[in-house]
Amino acid sequence: MNGESYLYALVEAGVALAGFSAIALALESRGAQQSETRQKAVIARLVARSLMASLFALLPTLLSGLDLSERIVWLVASGSLAGYGAFRLVQTFRHHRETMVQMGVGRASSFALGLLAVAVIIVQVLNAIGFVPSQGLWWYALGVTWLMATAGYTFVIYLRAWIRAS
Repeated sequence: MNGESYLYALVEAGVALAGFSAIALALESRGAQQSETRQKAVIARLVARSLMASLFALLPTLLSGLDLSERIVWLVASGSLAGYGAFRLVQTFRHHRETMVQMGVGRASSFALGLLAVAVIIVQVLNAIGFVPSQGLWWYALGVTWLMATAGYTFVIYLRAWIRAS
């Protein structure tokens, strides 16, 4: 599978995960008179992450359509992904720590996920400035895959908490 096919597969996975998340929200809302606001916020973040993964998977193709050089494409794409990843990491640990605990994500798991996120952000920054061997698609695909994997992990954790509560 070449790189563009892989990114398009991530687009499809992101859209599918966003759709399943919306279905889960609809089912939860029907099952309870008044759903927890926190649970709805988790689903909203999950849909946003899934759709952002899809957007980032399409970004290099969109930038290439503007006849930008490959160097500029990876600078913009990887730099944007690194910025979004850093924003999400800070926001998660500042505002959503209690939600993670409520859903059963332990401190060790949170710490490990945080370290992996920092590593992915560093790789994206290095790809953006050209300090990685063979700059380009596969380093970027690693970052988009990480974003998709965290969305999938959040979905599994949410479903587990939802099933336990039922």
